[in-house]
Amino acid sequence: MSSTVLKRSPKRTVTLESDTAGKRVVKRFHAPTRAGRLFDGERARREHRSLLQVRAAGLRAPAPLDLRKREGRWELVTEWIDGTTLRARMHSGGPWPAALMRRLGTELASWFQRGVDHADLHPGNVLLDDDGAPWLIDTAHCRVTSTPAPERIRRTLIELAAGSREHVPLRARAGFLAAFRAALPLDADALAIEDAARIQRRESLRSRAARWMRESGAVTRADGGFLRRDLADAGERPETIVLDGDVRERWLTQARLAMHGIPCHKPVFLGADHALFEPHPAYSPGALLGSLHDRALDAEELGSLDVELRDFEPTLANRGAALGRFEVDATFLADYVRAQRHSWPERQALEQALERALERALRRELALG
Repeated sequence: MSSTVLKRSPKRTVTLESDTAGKRVVKRFHAPTRAGRLFDGERARREHRSLLQVRAAGLRAPAPLDLRKREGRWELVTEWIDGTTLRARMHSGGPWPAALMRRLGTELASWFQRGVDHADLHPGNVLLDDDGAPWLIDTAHCRVTSTPAPERIRRTLIELAAGSREHVPLRARAGFLAAFRAALPLDADALAIEDAARIQRRESLRSRAARWMRESGAVTRADGGFLRRDLADAGERPETIVLDGDVRERWLTQARLAMHGIPCHKPVFLGADHALFEPHPAYSPGALLGSLHDRALDAEELGSLDVELRDFEPTLANRGAALGRFEVDATFLADYVRAQRHSWPERQALEQALERALERALRRELALG
């Protein structure tokens, strides 16, 4: 028998096991504390029950094969589904056909119509099989009731937008939402969902930054410090560099940029007095600032950045900046606007506002000169 770790965290490990009987997924529950381990069995049983309920409601979900206790740990065994999670697809940079987005929107609406209420629905919990059909693969926080309330549905749409907007093009996301609303009419403004998703994503990743300083799904203990978990699982390390400045501030800044999908020097290893990073080629200041503001971030909040952006003071709500004394030209403006993941009319309005701000800044400098 062979086994491959698919996902690992301090509380559970998901493994693909293969033998002559076929493939199956084994989720092992192993809370790190003695008190937490007392509830591992209940967590496994709850997910087993929810899988049965979801399948009974007519949704695609892996069939539970076994619920067992092995070597003192509870395990839930399910069938293996060939496919790719939405999260993996997002990070692959592949295309998002309109037909696929319409299907996802229609399918999600049907889940709600069948009474499925998932408290933690995100791209990592949805798998696309080889035919493009979506499967719900993690039902730990799922229950089947009556059709969820409109506000609950709206919150789920915001959560999905928050998890996908930094990787999926606007046109594809708009197609998904249009198909969803056609199948399940809902009073939900697309721009309001987009703005709420930006803020939710920022707050979520801000709170999750601490994961990069302790044993977690992001890093694991190694060599007296913390190593990025995907590198530890792969058993190899890339070429690294050391960045000047406060070690902890540098580490957390680059971690937050990486989580937001912004080009950066990705964190590799954090030691007691130094940090190593995977180098990234130089990037445009306009693209960097545009990406920050698109995510409702600013340089002051992030602290240590490789490009000095302190002269920018946000003015246009969360979508722009007064240009201050920073050197700005047509290339900077184009890069800045291109980094915004909003609709074309919004980007046009932003570009015009920035040009007006630049003109005002130049007039002030001429008057002072």
